[in-house]
Amino acid sequence: LLGRWHWSLDLLAHFRLQATVCLMASVVIFVLLRHWRWAVLTGTVVLCLIGSLAKYYWPSTNDGGIGKDSITILSFNVLTQNGERESVATYLREQQADVAFLMEVNEAWVRHLESLNDLYPHRLERSREDNFGILLLSRWPLRDATVIETFSQSELPSVQATIDSPGGSWTFLGTHPLPPTSQANALDRDHQLESLAKHLRRGAIDPLVVAGDLNATPFSLPFRNLIGSTSLIDSSIGFGLWPTWMRKAPVVAIPIDHVLVSQSVNIHERWIGPSLGSDHQPVLVVFSLHR
Repeated sequence: LLGRWHWSLDLLAHFRLQATVCLMASVVIFVLLRHWRWAVLTGTVVLCLIGSLAKYYWPSTNDGGIGKDSITILSFNVLTQNGERESVATYLREQQADVAFLMEVNEAWVRHLESLNDLYPHRLERSREDNFGILLLSRWPLRDATVIETFSQSELPSVQATIDSPGGSWTFLGTHPLPPTSQANALDRDHQLESLAKHLRRGAIDPLVVAGDLNATPFSLPFRNLIGSTSLIDSSIGFGLWPTWMRKAPVVAIPIDHVLVSQSVNIHERWIGPSLGSDHQPVLVVFSLHR
């Protein structure tokens, strides 16, 4: 909660799931040791943490009725140096998502994924060799497709396009800010998410889907500011908050890959896929547009 005062304090916010589990164990230990005052104090904190997490695990009230006009989107940070490119290509073909947003793609990735041109005849790309290349693949035509480099002070690319799907037209925006590994990186990430929010408010875009590795968890201050200032909805609410980065190492595993939607988008399903050689795991969301 002190993230607004210093970037390093905001890093602690990412580990709320781990903190909750550790404090629950602490309550048990304090009870066994008959340290009642500490047990009550720690238990109170645990209840507050559980309260902040409950909305993610309380079953969604959506009817789950996936119709012929439903849309599946996949967002995946594939990891530039990942050698399992064929596994990723196979997975994309198996999932048959209507739209796929891939991050950390370089020229080698772009060339390899050309094998999916029959599935995804429409694409928007900006490959880079520095872990910030991006690739948008779509079954359907892309209108007003553009690469935006003004969100980030480091001129990292984001993509935006209007997609004409059978269920209606909607706008996709994909972005991938710097990880907060230093004060400069954290400030650049925060600036990118803030600029993104200003862009969305200025354009009043709806229906809208925002996806990407945001290098921020739902508990981080810049993420909360993004949600609060745009009224975007976190697709994980009602479907569980599951780590998407370093999931094989639970101590540091955190949910930093997101799909956010505007009010006129109805989420039906959400799940996390396998890592396929990356340090991230894909996020898949099925949604439809309110008529």
